Amino acid sequence: MDYFIRGNFCAALFRDILEPIMEAEVRIYHQLGPECDPPSNSATKELKLLSEKEVSAKKNCLIGTAQTDKFGNYSFNLPQTYRNTPIAIDILLKQAPRQKEGKHKPIQVFIRKLNPIWRSSDDCFIYRYNYSFPFEDWYQIRKLFDAWTIYGKITLESSGTSQVSGLEVTAMDVDWIHDDFLGKALTNDKGYFRIDYGSADYKKTFLSPLINVETPVRTIRGPGVYFQVADSDGAVIYKEERKVGHYESRKNIPRCFFVDLHLAAENVPDKKRI
Repeated sequence: MDYFIRGNFCAALFRDILEPIMEAEVRIYHQLGPECDPPSNSATKELKLLSEKEVSAKKNCLIGTAQTDKFGNYSFNLPQTYRNTPIAIDILLKQAPRQKEGKHKPIQVFIRKLNPIWRSSDDCFIYRYNYSFPFEDWYQIRKLFDAWTIYGKITLESSGTSQVSGLEVTAMDVDWIHDDFLGKALTNDKGYFRIDYGSADYKKTFLSPLINVETPVRTIRGPGVYFQVADSDGAVIYKEERKVGHYESRKNIPRCFFVDLHLAAENVPDKKRI
C-alpha cells in the first residue's frame, strides 16, 4: 500500500497573523544511519539553519521532495521501499513569500525528526504533519532574505467596523533628497492590503540604480513611511503629508509593520462602501 505524508507549512508574519509558506521545497529524509541523524534542537527549540556542508552530508539519506502550493499545502508519496521507519523533515526556502525577486541564497531549515503514526484511508496510509514557524524564528529568516512587509487595513471613520475594498494604497519612504516608492496594493473585501519590498527600494540615491546606499542586511534601519489612497478611477481620496514619515510611529519601521488607515466616509465613493 502507498504511504502519503500531507500537511501544511505557515509562519507568523505578526504574532496574530499567519502567512502560508508557498513555493517551498519540503525534503523528507530517512533515518537509517548515523550520517542521517538530524541536528539535536528538540531540547532548546532553537531555529536550526543548515550549512551547505550539513546538507551535503546527508544527501544520500534523501527520500524525496514535495512542493508547497499557494496555501502552503504539500503532499508526498513515499517510495514502495519505505518500511515504516523514522523520518526527518526539512524545508528549503528560496525566498520569503511574495518577496520581490532578488539574489538570495536558498536557506534549508531542519524542522523535526518524526515517528509517523499512520492512519488507514481507503487503499493507502496517511500521516499528516503541519508546521508553523514562530514569529521570532520567521523574523530571523525574513531578515536573511532582506524581506520587508507592510500589512494594513483601511477603515471608514463613520463606523468602527466599516471597511472598504478595491482601493489602491501606495506606500512611500520619506527621504532628504528624493522620496522612494516602496510599493502599492489593492485592499481586499475586508479592507486589508499587503505591500512587500526590499531595503534596496528605500536605499536609493540620486545615482540609483548605479549607486545605492550599501549597508549590511543585518544592520539596515527601516524606512519612514507615509501613504496615499486612490479609488478605482485613480482619484486620490486620502493623502498623508511627507512629514508623517518623520513621526516616531512611522520612522525606522520594523520589517513587518502593521498600519490602520482611517478614511473619512464622505471621501469614499458609495460604490466602494461595504
